[in-house]
Amino acid sequence: MIQVDDNTLEKAIKHYGVDSQVDVAIEEMSELIKALIKERRAMQGNWPDLPKALNDVVEEIADVYIMLSQLIMIYDYNDWVQAEVDKKIERLAKRLKKAERKESI
Repeated sequence: MIQVDDNTLEKAIKHYGVDSQVDVAIEEMSELIKALIKERRAMQGNWPDLPKALNDVVEEIADVYIMLSQLIMIYDYNDWVQAEVDKKIERLAKRLKKAERKESI
């Protein structure tokens, strides 16, 4: 999994403040949405610069990953989020098994 420097992230939260970092997280998620839309258009030939579109997606994923890590720290939700992720992954695995059984019929 991708690693982040928790010490640096904690310093950023203290330096900029919780409200500011939550706002930045919201902004970064919005920028990822826009980058994904542009990348899809580029893949369909409706956007002139595919390499830039792909690079922008990678950049925005990194920004969102960093900010999600900070949100987990801010709200002290690590265990809670991990439990929710585990539950959702288990549910997805069950859906996939069910779909595989239907496909094999």
